[in-house]
Amino acid sequence: MKQLSSEYDFVIYDTPPVVSVTDAVILSSQTDGVILLVDSRTSARQAVVRAKQTLELANAKILGVVLGKVSKENRGYYYYYYHDRE
Repeated sequence: MKQLSSEYDFVIYDTPPVVSVTDAVILSSQTDGVILLVDSRTSARQAVVRAKQTLELANAKILGVVLGKVSKENRGYYYYYYHDRE
């Protein structure tokens, strides 16, 4: 990890889900930051909260969240608000 970090500006590690196995938690404390990927169709809110708490307990720096697989049919008020202003 140190060698890759010295050679590249960004190194991205794709890990299994935080709640399922410990790989992501172990790696999270050894990186500069974590981006939490959330599948809007299958990720339960409780599981996302638990993943966030687990990462925080591991002293991971959470840089942000990417929400994937968002259905255009189920978009809410905020989607319309931002979409219509483009």
